[in-house]
Amino acid sequence: MIYVVLYAVLLNAGLLISLMVFVHKFKKKDGIIDSLNKEKKNWEKQIKEAKKVTVDPNSYNVDVTKTDCQVTISQIDNVKYNNLVDKYFRGAVSNITTSSLTFTSPISLPIQEGIFIQTVFTLNGESFDVKAKLMKKQEDLTTGTNIYWAKFTLISAKDQERLRAVMYRKEIETRKYI
Repeated sequence: MIYVVLYAVLLNAGLLISLMVFVHKFKKKDGIIDSLNKEKKNWEKQIKEAKKVTVDPNSYNVDVTKTDCQVTISQIDNVKYNNLVDKYFRGAVSNITTSSLTFTSPISLPIQEGIFIQTVFTLNGESFDVKAKLMKKQEDLTTGTNIYWAKFTLISAKDQERLRAVMYRKEIETRKYI
């Protein structure tokens, strides 16, 4: 009889411990879900701000002669490549519009994975810091470099207007020599 009671007590203790472990894991997952929801709201806010920026569909582009830039990978949609987040590399901007830029780099990135970048470059003495998404990649076999086209996702209206003015001045300078 005592063995039956002892068995019942041990069984109840085991069930109680299992229940406590189960509840602890649930609380931990709830914390992760909460942090992901906060991150989602932050991204939604940034997307909403980015959509406020109006892009002129008739914007023109300006060829720039290999303007140095620093590119930082800010986000990758595929967790398989998360080790690349916050890595930076050097590149050279070759073409720019008010809504996108083209740059070259020897680094090869998997653009199909949804890579978001932050790039810093100087054009005619003015510094720009923009966030963009890599949209296209082309490999130049003759030079061994990669050519990327990035569409701006976050640029303030003020910076966009400043960029437009700098591009206009650059275009005027170019036409003087033609």
